[in-house]
This record gives sequence, structure tokens and C-alpha cells, in this order.
Amino acid sequence: MKHRLIFRQLSKNLLSLGLSFTVASIIFLGYSSLAAGELLPPPAITQLDLNDPQITERIFSATPKKIITVENDPLFGKTQQYEGYPLQAILNFFESKANSEIAFIASDGYSVTIDPRTAPVERGLLAIRVFSSPDGKSFPDLKVGQEMQNPGPFILVWSGDYKELSKLPVPWGVVEIKLVDKSNYLSQAEPNPKTLKQLASQAAVTQVKRGFNLFKDNCIKCHAVNMEGGRVGPELNVPLNITEYWRPLGLAKMIKNPADVRWGSKMPPFPTLSEPDIADLISYLSAMRFQKVCDTADSCNKYSR
Repeated sequence: MKHRLIFRQLSKNLLSLGLSFTVASIIFLGYSSLAAGELLPPPAITQLDLNDPQITERIFSATPKKIITVENDPLFGKTQQYEGYPLQAILNFFESKANSEIAFIASDGYSVTIDPRTAPVERGLLAIRVFSSPDGKSFPDLKVGQEMQNPGPFILVWSGDYKELSKLPVPWGVVEIKLVDKSNYLSQAEPNPKTLKQLASQAAVTQVKRGFNLFKDNCIKCHAVNMEGGRVGPELNVPLNITEYWRPLGLAKMIKNPADVRWGSKMPPFPTLSEPDIADLISYLSAMRFQKVCDTADSCNKYSR
């Protein structure tokens, strides 16, 4: 009743200023929510910096925690229980844009995207701890190469049997979530028509295209081409393309099993890649030397700003 009386008086005042009844109603609804002690929905976001306590507090305070079970856990093995924030609830804070994907970026530069329209986001969890962790840690350390690293502060995990979900990414050390435009994502890493025109034959074009698809599926999470991709491993095209300073035989061995080339390498082996697959990958990398966004340290520094 009190709100109705206030609304009537507020509407008269607003109408006397020449505002429409609809505008007066919208303003009243906002006032009514605040008067009742309710928070208005936060504005939609395109990026979530998980290192920013002000932003995370606003998001997480409105997102109830959840516990899920992961069978055949890819990080810690066996069956694990995780606590965290439901991925679907977090993504509800993001703008809804056609042709967009969600990127998860880790503290070491690893980057991976999911399509929220096709991925089972209802199974996803931005985990803050695993219950099996010893010594009061949120997560136990993981062995990466010859080093031990902690996978916190956040891990993206999926409920259910991971053997059936193995195509879904499990990024750890997540520090940022952001919306990316799929139409522009990796546009500089994909061989363009001008680059393809410089190849010797249609068979070579087909091979380079296959190599690009393999690169997207296996390498882009850790490596960048033309500064698009992950930052865990080295940039592979600028200022010098990797095929301009690596011999093909050594590069092929490095892709197949890095430990055979460099002891203690953090890069994982790729036993599922066949020799023709690796040849396609190297063909793609070699072709990209014709398509550089910069070719000196200074020009690359300027491009990256």
C-alpha cells in the first residue's frame, strides 16, 4: 500500500515533467526494488576477472555453491568430489551474443573456449576445492614436467564420468573468463586466401587446411600464431616462424614426444597424432610464414598493444 501511494505521487511528479506513464513505471519499479531491500540485476558482462575481488564478490554472492562428483577424474584420478560455482549460473551474468564463445584463460597463459550453446554447461562447475586435497589446500599440487604446480584458484570440471566427457576441456589455474566473437577468433591464425595462393598446388592447400584444423584441436590452447592462442608455450609465427629456425625432422619429433627432444619439457606428448597428421601441422606452420602480423620485436610490441 505504501509503495502504491509513493508510485501515485511519483507518477504525478514525473508526468508533470512530460515523461510518459511507461517511463514513470520503469523508474518506479527500480525504486520499488531498492525500497524493498532487493538488489537490481547486475548489468550483463563480457569479461570476468577472477583476480578482481569486487567483481567476483558481486557474482559469487549471487551464485549458490554446489558439490558435484567426477568419475575417472582427469586431474587427480579415481572419483573426486568438487565444490564450486555452477557454470550455467555464472554464464547467466554474461551478455548473450550470437556467434560467440566463452574463453577460459589460465594464469600460465593456457586458453580454451567452449560454445555455451552446444556444451553441457549444466554439468560444468567452476571448482574452488576438491574434497580429497590434503593439508588444508584447496587442491593438491600437480606435476608439470619436472615441476610441481598448484592448479588453483579455479578449475573448470564436469559432473559425471569423464571417460564419456573427455572432449570437454578441464582448464586449471583459471584467472579469467571472457566472451569472444567466434567470427573473429583466430582470424589471424587461420591461413587467408593470399597465403593459400602462394602454395604450389591444390593438394598443398588441402594439407595446410587440415594442418590448421589439427592446430586448433591440439595446439592453440598453449601456443599462439600471430598472437592468437595460448601463452603457455612459445609464439610460433612472429617475429620468426618456427620452421625458419627448426629443422623439419626435429620439429616432427618435438610434436610427437617433446621429451625425446628436450628432457623435462612441460609440453605433453601427442601419441594419437599420426605421421601424416604431423606433416599436415608442419605444412600449416610453414605456410604461415607468408602471413605475419609483425616481423621484428619492436613491430610485435606495437601490434600487441
